[in-house]
Amino acid sequence: MPLVTITIPTGVDLGSASFWLFLLVGLIAGFLASHFVQGHGGGLLVDLLAGVVGSFVGHWLAALIGISVGTGLLPQLITAFVGALILLLVVRGLTGGLRRRRT
Repeated sequence: MPLVTITIPTGVDLGSASFWLFLLVGLIAGFLASHFVQGHGGGLLVDLLAGVVGSFVGHWLAALIGISVGTGLLPQLITAFVGALILLLVVRGLTGGLRRRRT
């Protein structure tokens, strides 16, 4: 019995509202997590990437420890935020900082 089952869709409908909502939630979660970790955003692409990947990380971790996330916008946003936060903290720990400012 596998620990994690991942289902990969065969096609993504770019016109569906759920796809755009998923990206919007990822962008908001990444933006909030970037501000929390760095004190400023990482830019549109970095925030979007952190939020979308963080959403997968958050849902995977929740399933791994047995937490039911539920449905709706707020639970999805919270899960994506926590996942993005963990992702950014791990990246920061591995690289010594996401982006160092010059003084």
